[in-house]
Amino acid sequence: MRVSAAMLLGLALSGCATKAIGPAAGAGCDAAKASGFVGRKADEALVERARQAAGAERARVLTPGTMVTMEYQAGRLNLDVDAAGIVQAVRCG
Repeated sequence: MRVSAAMLLGLALSGCATKAIGPAAGAGCDAAKASGFVGRKADEALVERARQAAGAERARVLTPGTMVTMEYQAGRLNLDVDAAGIVQAVRCG
């Protein structure tokens, strides 16, 4: 049986592949699970509880007028707050 150079290269490179482990493997966020935080003051403890409830890797608080990047990150929870810091909405991305 002849083995081509392409097959050898493919086999060699397959050894370099890594499997994601930890939270990134199942990166996700379920904003519905954090919906109970709407209407509450967004302090550090609340943001962390909301992040955990949603199963998100990280969370950010977005105040009115805050400039944000538009890239979607499945493992991020966004808490939209009003000028008083009250959570108005929770969403993933």
